[in-house]
Amino acid sequence: MPFKTLWITLTLLVSSVLWSNTSLAFTGTAETINNGFVESPECPIRYEHWLVSEWRPIPFLNLPKLYGNDARSHAILTWFYGGAAAVYERGYARETLSKCLENGSCGLEKNRKIAKILKKDRGDWSDRDLRRFNDYFSQSPPDEAIAEGTVGLGRCFGDHPAQKSMEEAGFMRYDFTPESCEIAQKNAYTLTFSQFAIYSQFFNPKTDCIKGAYVPTPIVAKLDELLAKQREEERWAARIAAYRAKRPVAERIKGLNGCQIAYGLIHHGINNPDVSRIPDAGVRWALAYEQARIKDEACPLIPKALSNWVQAQSLKTFEPAQDPFIYYRNNMPRGNSNLDHWSNYVRTVMHHYERPDNPHNAVPAEHCSAFATWLNGKKHSQKTDARYDWQFLFDVLANSSGRTGLSVCAQAPASMIYQFFSDQRLAQQQRAAAQRRFEAEQKRKQAADAAFQNLLRWKPSYNPPASEPRCYRRDDITEICFQN
Repeated sequence: MPFKTLWITLTLLVSSVLWSNTSLAFTGTAETINNGFVESPECPIRYEHWLVSEWRPIPFLNLPKLYGNDARSHAILTWFYGGAAAVYERGYARETLSKCLENGSCGLEKNRKIAKILKKDRGDWSDRDLRRFNDYFSQSPPDEAIAEGTVGLGRCFGDHPAQKSMEEAGFMRYDFTPESCEIAQKNAYTLTFSQFAIYSQFFNPKTDCIKGAYVPTPIVAKLDELLAKQREEERWAARIAAYRAKRPVAERIKGLNGCQIAYGLIHHGINNPDVSRIPDAGVRWALAYEQARIKDEACPLIPKALSNWVQAQSLKTFEPAQDPFIYYRNNMPRGNSNLDHWSNYVRTVMHHYERPDNPHNAVPAEHCSAFATWLNGKKHSQKTDARYDWQFLFDVLANSSGRTGLSVCAQAPASMIYQFFSDQRLAQQQRAAAQRRFEAEQKRKQAADAAFQNLLRWKPSYNPPASEPRCYRRDDITEICFQN
């Protein structure tokens, strides 16, 4: 075995021996963790947050990769409780501490040599690197580093005197109520702030929602904001409920026909002990009414037994039920439903929006893909307002995926199809014009290039000076010369 590898193996063996009195359990408790950690109301970390396993006897906090100040606090905490062995094992801690030592931040003085070692892969460490590493991290973190590690984390370093106060660390006391605790449970992601990721990771509403708990100051502000918003919403809901309870019967049934009133009475009478038993025919009729509304068909005839029951009901507390068609329209097929299912759904819904002045047609199959692409580009720029059919097709594209998006071709407004073909023709004309401009430009460039090449080939005509004779020889070797 090479000497360097043997040295690293011995180092890890020594580290294991140092921690050999640690129990080999997967979940740390007060009895199994022996790294000097003590639970405190001023620290969000508890014994059960430390992980210990048979293959890794050094306790580590159960945390994902952290960034910024959170990574700083975590690295210093790892160093404080685990020493050189923990830093050696924890890659995130080495990465963070190398930056701190290189920049002279995190309460540490600059040490480029140690920073350079931490940046290396551990398998590339020399014997000298390993000795320097152990010499440096076998010491406890300096007071300045512990003070910096307190910020955003809390007083988690036992009773070390260098720790900052909880106020300086960014915390304040907060009296949780059942209401604010429920808000904290519901808004866990909203209440996650940079620099307090460790607190948010370990916050447990079941145990931490108490009076006088230490909570990060920005989280307290957000909790108060959410609490005020919820109370305001509850006040408005109570006022609306009080107003609705006092409405006269004429206002309750305004704009409703007899079928809608009967359906509302059945809908609210089911599982309501204060309402007399609904006739069996009433439930069957309600199911038929729902299908009729979805298919935009006439209201089915009301059986006599149901009619008598409806007439006997009081309308003083009547509330209309949701239109079955609205429910059907808003509950689209699942994303993995096939194209036929989506197309039938589109045809059913679009049938409700068709009018004599707004006819609908299917998009020709050969143009379907281009139409869906065109419509997808229109959904962010087109003003729909009261054009419910347009908005519905936009919603279909937003909720379908892949091939199922072609279901918009099953039925579309004729005006939409006309605009699609108009845009296609215009785009084709623009492409043709652009092609013509491109070809003309290419011809111009070719002509200019040809002219330039002619210039390169140009040579001046031979024109000897007038003072020199111009001669030639004949076949009899006689030379004839011209002087003019």
